Amino acid sequence: MLKQIEIDAIKMDLLNGDDVYLYYVANVLELRQDVKARDNFKSANEYRVIKVKVANVENALFELFNFKNNPDQYHEEVEEEYYDKDTRYIHYYTVKNEYDNSKPFNARYPSTIYGMTRKIYDKDGNLHEFNDRSPVSIIYTNNPSLYLLQPSEAKQMAANGELDWKYYTYDVPVETDGIKYKYATSNYYVLDIANFPFIEKPLINVNEKCSFFLDLDDAFNHLNQLKD
Repeated sequence: MLKQIEIDAIKMDLLNGDDVYLYYVANVLELRQDVKARDNFKSANEYRVIKVKVANVENALFELFNFKNNPDQYHEEVEEEYYDKDTRYIHYYTVKNEYDNSKPFNARYPSTIYGMTRKIYDKDGNLHEFNDRSPVSIIYTNNPSLYLLQPSEAKQMAANGELDWKYYTYDVPVETDGIKYKYATSNYYVLDIANFPFIEKPLINVNEKCSFFLDLDDAFNHLNQLKD
């Protein structure tokens, strides 16, 4: 799990020009195996810990706002799934136009950021439609924070634009419930990983478990829990 204090520390290390590595608990299907090995492993719950290099981290709210403000920069992709032979699921995923799958490690933004539309055709041919909202909820604040800093220091950094990776700053404060707020953030962060071929960039909720760890022992504790 990566808590908010750890996300803050990772970003500040990156801004200082330091190399940042995490330990990722991966299913063997995610490893660079050949096709035959993948098929052999499909029925096995086996895991490995991989050391990955972090290239960047940014709050997912920025990507959500960009999607809402610039819908022409995105397109929709359709994926058809079958949970059983009689029921057909059609998922409509949002994808950024600039994505280029010819480049190595060029993972796209997680499609769940934008929300998703689902159509389900049941065994009787009936259509059921669902619109799933983005899980990235806005958190308004006038008091920016950054791990070990005093509130006044964090507020000054935000005013200087040094926390633009974590807080969205409104030109005109937005009012909600009678209070005007200058900043917005969320509990979700997008990681850029430099040396591992994810299809989508990892999306981290600082209040929920994930498979990325700063400490190798913590990663193996998580691995052992998955095996039990």
